[in-house]
Amino acid sequence: MALFVVSRWRFALLGLLLLFVVALVLPVPPALAACTSFAPASNATVDCTGASTQGVIADASTGVTIGVHTGGSITPALNGALDPTHVNWGIDVGTGAAITIDNGGTVDTSARDQQYAVKLNSGSSLTVNGLVKGNGGVTGPVLPTFSTYGGFANSTITVGSTGQVINTEPTFFSAAIAGGGGGNHYQIDGTVKATGNGGDAIIVGDNDVVVVSGTGHLETDGSATAGDIATGLSSANHVTVTTAAGSLLETHNASGGAIGLGANANVTIGGTVHAFGDNPSNPAGQGGSGVIVGANSIVWLQSTGSIVTGGTFGFGIDGGINSVVTVDAPITIGAKNGIGIHLSADASAHINSTITVAGGGGGLSRGVSAAVGTNIVIAKTSTVSVTGTGGLAAIYLAPSTSSADNTVTVDIAGAVSAASGRGIFLTADNATGSHDVSAHANITIEAGASLIAQTNKAYACLLV
Repeated sequence: MALFVVSRWRFALLGLLLLFVVALVLPVPPALAACTSFAPASNATVDCTGASTQGVIADASTGVTIGVHTGGSITPALNGALDPTHVNWGIDVGTGAAITIDNGGTVDTSARDQQYAVKLNSGSSLTVNGLVKGNGGVTGPVLPTFSTYGGFANSTITVGSTGQVINTEPTFFSAAIAGGGGGNHYQIDGTVKATGNGGDAIIVGDNDVVVVSGTGHLETDGSATAGDIATGLSSANHVTVTTAAGSLLETHNASGGAIGLGANANVTIGGTVHAFGDNPSNPAGQGGSGVIVGANSIVWLQSTGSIVTGGTFGFGIDGGINSVVTVDAPITIGAKNGIGIHLSADASAHINSTITVAGGGGGLSRGVSAAVGTNIVIAKTSTVSVTGTGGLAAIYLAPSTSSADNTVTVDIAGAVSAASGRGIFLTADNATGSHDVSAHANITIEAGASLIAQTNKAYACLLV
């Protein structure tokens, strides 16, 4: 009996010993790492799963892969001054990087003036399904200033439907995404926003492609911004912009356009473009325009889209020399001295919908304003109207003074009306000093069409 008791005691002691050994051998689950590296070498991978007050900074390292995962955050500590070394930026790596901010991941440098959240070098990709926020959101190799735009090039930026890129810089001229290097592709399914006085949503470069899906939202709130998709201080040419039905581009600024591009642009608007002109720092109410493009461009306002402006001197569409504008959806100009469509020399417009311009005083409101060599077609089901007081003309034609090129052509199959001002106003422009002020307008009013001026002349000519 005693031997049996001793054996039971020995087995119990052996069991406790085995449990102790197993406890020593089994690994303890690690705590979430802030980031696995803050100065990665080339071709390294960095994972951020916890909270970090230190940025991932390795400007000379190429091919770096960075993931800020759900629950991970990079919020650099403040250094009390502008940081030219980028130590207190969120992420700064070399060319060929692949950066992903997951839903629930955050890179935020908004607590310090002029600290960008992410700096990309060329040939990189950035996918944002979480939050990127800073006094400057995403920039390129050169910090944008009033004299230069460096910008990243040949990169892919994707903002997912849950993603947000927000620029909170209050005064400095910056952007939520400051590209500008050229050859970039932007897929915007989420929100890109500049809340500060001097910020743009996206600064583009030559040959960029911007696609805004039906869930995409671009916004600028400042009074000194260039717009939602803009060229900054230099002209970006051969840019393609496509916005889908359901998308929204809104600007509350006092200059530029929601979309402002250089020559050879190709713009297709399937969603809403709204230039409010309601920034409180702009008491005069001057507002930006809808779309501004340079020479040889194409602008198509699709039937699912619309352009609305609310500030004075706002244009719906401003087409450069030899551009082609097609309007299949309404353009509404809501304040005085605005213009529905302005066409530079040798441009054309085919209007298949409604252009409505509020007069409201000022005397400069115009439905369509056109220069020499332009061709305007107002289709059977369309209308061009200037409402209220203070309208100049529903259609304002100002050919150049060159005798070799002094003709405009207008074909009206729909309805043209002016509550004040002229229906059609033809005036030659001799501002260049030429004494030849001849002007020719080929105007056709189709059967069933109408040209009405309620308080003025339906058709008037003035040589200046």
